[in-house]
Amino acid sequence: MRIKNSKDKKKRKIKTILNGTQELNLISDYEEGVAIYELRKKYNVSKTYISNMFKLRKVKKRIDWSAIKQWTMVDDVEAIGEGAHGIYALFFINVLDSNNIKLYIGSSTNIKTRLKCHLRELKTDQHKSINLLNIYRDDNYTMRYAIIEFCSDKEILQKENEYLRKWSDSCLLNRSKPTNKEDVGPWLEAVLKNKAYRDGYIINNETECKESVSVSKSGYGQVKVTLGGSGITGKGVTKYFTKHRVAFWEKNGSYPELIRHKCRNKKCYNPDHLESGNHRDNNLDNRGDFPEVFEKVWLELNGDLEKLTEHFSSRWKSSQLWRGKAVSYSVYDWEKKLDLRKKYPEVLDANSDRRFSLSYQKLGRSRKKKHKGLPPRFS
Repeated sequence: MRIKNSKDKKKRKIKTILNGTQELNLISDYEEGVAIYELRKKYNVSKTYISNMFKLRKVKKRIDWSAIKQWTMVDDVEAIGEGAHGIYALFFINVLDSNNIKLYIGSSTNIKTRLKCHLRELKTDQHKSINLLNIYRDDNYTMRYAIIEFCSDKEILQKENEYLRKWSDSCLLNRSKPTNKEDVGPWLEAVLKNKAYRDGYIINNETECKESVSVSKSGYGQVKVTLGGSGITGKGVTKYFTKHRVAFWEKNGSYPELIRHKCRNKKCYNPDHLESGNHRDNNLDNRGDFPEVFEKVWLELNGDLEKLTEHFSSRWKSSQLWRGKAVSYSVYDWEKKLDLRKKYPEVLDANSDRRFSLSYQKLGRSRKKKHKGLPPRFS
């Protein structure tokens, strides 16, 4: 309102105040990826109005350049130090609209190795994340990499989940999102009363494992619970929980980012067989007895690349040619992880076909260049 007798005669724009339904519609549009300038035009409101409304309603914002500028950009993956721990990002920038950014967040105790794995799987169309594959194939986006934060083993999962919760789902490519105990408290309480959780198990007398009768595709015991809604048409909210996470929460009162099965039995939800863990612990658990199996087979086959690839064909794919033979990179990876080249030099020396044998090294640099099919990552 103007002061009485004011000389300002210009017509002022009347501010638009949205009702509750309109604000929810605006938020819905935003979370589906509609640009801010389009929202301003559609709902006839200012950028400040939208910003204040988001704060009031606790709406997660999309990733923007103000956040990205604080990260450590990675122009060359090979330049990353070995064993670098922390949270990394693959982010995709729209070539027509630089504010349209899609983000994939990950964590690793060896960022260099993990990023190289992402790149290899994307280039060969073998990545497990459909969202990531689709955006990688889209010519309207360019891909870059960055390290969001360096942190210790114990902090990694907690930090990763903090970043996954920070930004709107509309810009995140991650398929699964972390869950706060506070957000799912009522559902956890409901699971405890659920018959499938209380009675849906058998006891393994040899291991004392409490094995779930119903399991998910990944092999873990699973239970479904719905809260809210009433009547014939009333719809509640349904959530799926892995039984071992509920069992850990029931006994300890905490809901950590990662829970280990000390018994190595995914179906088990005996709380005495569970403990919290981190990435390194989980990687060791997932390996199981494979290191011993690989070492034994490697010795039996004298480190022969082609025979090892064929033996483990159900586990690995032949992704590289070595002197005209189809071999798998994973053979090299596991040799390095288990330090077999140093542990059994006589095996390689007896196999002149192997690049790491003494006989091969004595060929000289000029002779080596003539051998075709040398995997580029080992050249």
